[in-house]
Amino acid sequence: PQQAPYISMALTPMVFTGRMVKKMYRDQGKECRICFIGPCAAKKLEASRRTIRSDVDFVLTFEELMGMINAKDIKFSDLPDEDWNSRASRDGEGFAQSGGVAQAVEDCAKRLKPGFEVKRVNAEGLRDCRKMLQIQRLSSRGHGLPGRLHRRSRYGPYPGKGKKLPQQHHERVTL
Repeated sequence: PQQAPYISMALTPMVFTGRMVKKMYRDQGKECRICFIGPCAAKKLEASRRTIRSDVDFVLTFEELMGMINAKDIKFSDLPDEDWNSRASRDGEGFAQSGGVAQAVEDCAKRLKPGFEVKRVNAEGLRDCRKMLQIQRLSSRGHGLPGRLHRRSRYGPYPGKGKKLPQQHHERVTL
């Protein structure tokens, strides 16, 4: 709850792109359907949310798409080459890659404020996110290791005030 004011209200790349493309076609007096294809089955749940349904019409995972390609016996080597005409920025092109959105934020921050240090921490799953927030909370109160995010590994819970462990008992979190 203490971190709620800092939660990004930004749309996911899937939703933002769906809205942008549909608006572009509407502005031309046309209609379109959006099919998002990505690695994550969780996007199906996201697309089914009431506030998103009109932005993304279909969601397929890479595995489902590959199943359709195999079922139709499509051979990529038989398809003609075409020029790639992307309207996305360099940062936007990287969104689908692991860490792509975070990299875009970091690049933008550096462009807008040269010399600004961006500390990026990666987490996988809710458990890692909770650990990160606990580390941040302890660090901001002077209990952690100021200026550096660390996590404890096999040495038990995070150290509290006056209980810092020697440096060799800490592992640096991926920044």
